[in-house]
Amino acid sequence: MLYRSTMAAAVLVTTLLALAACGGPSSGGAPTSATSVSSGAKSIVVSATEFKFDPPDQTFKAGEKVKISLTNKGAVIHTWILLGADGKEIIKLKADPGKTDAKEFTAPAAGSYQIVCDEAGHKESGMVGKATVQ
Repeated sequence: MLYRSTMAAAVLVTTLLALAACGGPSSGGAPTSATSVSSGAKSIVVSATEFKFDPPDQTFKAGEKVKISLTNKGAVIHTWILLGADGKEIIKLKADPGKTDAKEFTAPAAGSYQIVCDEAGHKESGMVGKATVQ
């Protein structure tokens, strides 16, 4: 009887420790954020599926705080990347299927910018958009 009680307690403690290691606010399906989100940001929600963004195009004001939320409604990983005129990333969001990623950034200078998904073959399959900054 003592052996069973000891084994049951050991299993319970191991299970609780494993659950504690997996828990916490950064795991699970909650949106992630690389930067803090202020209440004054323009909020934009984008859905990603194979192989498109909805909506594909965005408009911002130069210097405006913008919060982008990317919800992946597809079956594979998708990214939402705003590229600068030099082709470098201004901001990148990445979401697993069924997940959301959200980040805040400051809109760049006025101009036209490309939005792409950089997963292999996605951009080439038409997963692109355009950002107009006024």
